[in-house]
Amino acid sequence: MCYLIAKNKNVHGCIALKTRHGSHLVEMKRRMNQQVASKGVQVVTISRPREQKME
Repeated sequence: MCYLIAKNKNVHGCIALKTRHGSHLVEMKRRMNQQVASKGVQVVTISRPREQKME
């Protein structure tokens, strides 16, 4: 499991999409970066998010 994260540097918050590893993810991220990079949006993947316990 991994997450695809899109963050606009000028806006508070982000969008996260839960997805799976693979060539489809690499291609989707590449296409998204081509479309939105000039608009100040950064697209990244997080492949092993660390779970934090709330106490």
